[in-house]
Amino acid sequence: MPEEQPQPGTSCVVAACEEPAVVYVDVSDGQPLEGETAVPMCDQHATHWRETG
Repeated sequence: MPEEQPQPGTSCVVAACEEPAVVYVDVSDGQPLEGETAVPMCDQHATHWRETG
């Protein structure tokens, strides 16, 4: 499991987003997706993913 918070200066995984990532979001229900199970996102995208993902 990745650390709970990305390192300072980490960018949000959403390419069009310019906000810094503040949390890791599980995007694959624990199953590796392209080698990852969680990706760094800003608050806005993390909230959106959790509501719709």
